Amino acid sequence: MNKLQEVSSKIQAARAELQEIANREGKVAVAEAFREAFAKHPEVVAVEWTQYTPHFNDGEACVFRVYEPELFVAGPKADEDDEDDDIEGELSLYDWSFEHYYKGNKNPRIPREAGDAFLAVWESISDEDVLMAVFGDHRKIRITATAIESEEYDHD
Repeated sequence: MNKLQEVSSKIQAARAELQEIANREGKVAVAEAFREAFAKHPEVVAVEWTQYTPHFNDGEACVFRVYEPELFVAGPKADEDDEDDDIEGELSLYDWSFEHYYKGNKNPRIPREAGDAFLAVWESISDEDVLMAVFGDHRKIRITATAIESEEYDHD
């Protein structure tokens, strides 16, 4: 084995070790980060986001990105055309995004304090490199007070 092969083997071993840490500890750390916000604001039943590398970006480089999260609260859907998925069968959802909330399109079903609490958590965990390592590419992540769900996300 030459020197370059030795270095390559060390790099691969280090990557594997870091991925193991991300797999073993990352989801637990994300759940813990949201735990207090869910406890203080039980009206919020889930926070959800997508993360992926686009397949096409109009000639620009396709770069992995974590997209704006949404909060979901229990209650009737906004209207019959609302296509949000139900959680645990009968629970219907309202959605709300940080971007729309802070631009004045407020959802009265989510108090400002709840939005602020979840936004603070989001800002503390939204490192794209870390979220990529923990959840992967082309994923939709949904966090509730009791679970983390990660599923493949088709963004085309």
